[in-house]
Amino acid sequence: MMTDNKNPVFKVKPTVSMNPNLSVPLAAVLRYTADRKVSTIVTVSDGDRNWEINFNGSYDPQSGLPIIGMRANKRHTFFIAIQDESGHKTMWSETLEYMTPKLPSGPRDWPPISINVSHPELMEPGITLISIRRRVPGREIMMTKAQRAFSRDWSLIVGLDLNGDVVWYYQVNTRIAGFDYLHNGHLFYLTHDFCAVEIDMLGNKVAQWYAGKRPQGEVEGATPVDVQTIHHQPHELPSGNFLVMTAHSKKIKNFYTSEVDPGAEKADTNVMCDEIVEFRRDGSIVWNWNSFEYLDPNRIGYQTLGPYWKVRGFPDHADWTHGNGLFYDEKNDAVLICLRMQDAIIKVDRSTGEIVWILGDHHGWPDWLQSKLLRPEGKVHWPYHMHNPKATPEGTILLWNNSIFQALPFDGKRKMLPHETYSRAVEYLVDEKRMTVREVWASENGPDNDSCSCFAMGDVHWMPKTDNVLVFYGSCMARRDDMSYDPTDMRSQMEFPQWTRVREFLHTTPPKIVFEAHIEDHDDVIMWATFGGMKISSLYPSV
Repeated sequence: MMTDNKNPVFKVKPTVSMNPNLSVPLAAVLRYTADRKVSTIVTVSDGDRNWEINFNGSYDPQSGLPIIGMRANKRHTFFIAIQDESGHKTMWSETLEYMTPKLPSGPRDWPPISINVSHPELMEPGITLISIRRRVPGREIMMTKAQRAFSRDWSLIVGLDLNGDVVWYYQVNTRIAGFDYLHNGHLFYLTHDFCAVEIDMLGNKVAQWYAGKRPQGEVEGATPVDVQTIHHQPHELPSGNFLVMTAHSKKIKNFYTSEVDPGAEKADTNVMCDEIVEFRRDGSIVWNWNSFEYLDPNRIGYQTLGPYWKVRGFPDHADWTHGNGLFYDEKNDAVLICLRMQDAIIKVDRSTGEIVWILGDHHGWPDWLQSKLLRPEGKVHWPYHMHNPKATPEGTILLWNNSIFQALPFDGKRKMLPHETYSRAVEYLVDEKRMTVREVWASENGPDNDSCSCFAMGDVHWMPKTDNVLVFYGSCMARRDDMSYDPTDMRSQMEFPQWTRVREFLHTTPPKIVFEAHIEDHDDVIMWATFGGMKISSLYPSV
């Protein structure tokens, strides 16, 4: 060890130890003490790969420096150097070692991920983060307490490198919905019980919020937000505020009691109405958009009368809008809102709250919204029960179209059966002056043996460096030769075996798959799904 007075000195020797937070097992912590403020250069090797991590002087090595990006069951060696603000540098004379643990091996504890395609030279650089869920077959409302706990009290966010190797994961005993990767390098995710949690990449909880009026009550140490629920997909704004979907209870007079009989007697009904809310870190709300103030409660979609809210603390509530995705379009200061039960994407001007346009099936909209409906140019497949729209740098709209049912109640069209539909990512070009829409790209053009019918969830992202498209397939209905179900039985596709996958495509026609991860239990005992995900350029954005 060098001791030249010009060079920084290690006062406490460096050590690499296991991450004390066991929710992120493929991580370690580097600690040491120096005689002055220094930056840290860590060179890592696992025998197959070599990489360098540079921590600037804002990181405190005495508190610990996060070592992440390691693969499981590998012996890693570390070379440590420090450098002061004048450029003087010292290399620690010894090599440090750390052995990462194996991945969980039990079929209940780890999804069966297989990598079918990987062309790193054609892929967007970075780490693919995937939000993975597990459940047992059957409708949630019919589950036993143990079955519900198995499904709800477990979630996994896993990070795959370009080869599909696991280099990071976070496992927690609650069901995670959507998440966002914050500008500070932390993850911000929502839970099934209407909480929002911020963690660092070592899994440490940094902050937590909760819906102040949620049925479950207060959360000790968390910040309340004055709403009934917080659900689905969050979004961080350039200001650092958070944009989230909430839903609140409202009684609607003379609401539908049937989705198939327009003449059925109506009744006063409690419904859940979606509201978009922007809140600060202190929990204060600074902007909101209430769907009930702009839309017609007499327009409904299939599954409006389903049990979604009944198993989430709101018994006897209809699911009128079912918001399941939002996106802030900074260029136009607008918000894209995805409403599953309305089978529509709505663009809202954030400064006025007014609806700019509606992308969706034209059936059933009231007179005051007719001028907002985009007219199709050419062959346009309307989105049905879709998820997570995004505005792309090309000025287009990209979304995951689940495309189930392909009809609305009372429109005179037959509901499509599961084996007749297929789900895909779709890109639309909107001309706001002419109020038209064209379909310009899709990830699949089935149905064929490669396509899938995705009943729930799903996500899609435009890749900024390559223009690739990253697609998360949600919960796909299994196609088995030996399945004996009646395809006309539409009680719930969720009762059938399911699988999922993640694909990255070249944005070409036809599209080319450059990456595919497939997740499926071929014994049909556990059903795996991807709620969504994203690709981040690095696990160390601020290092």
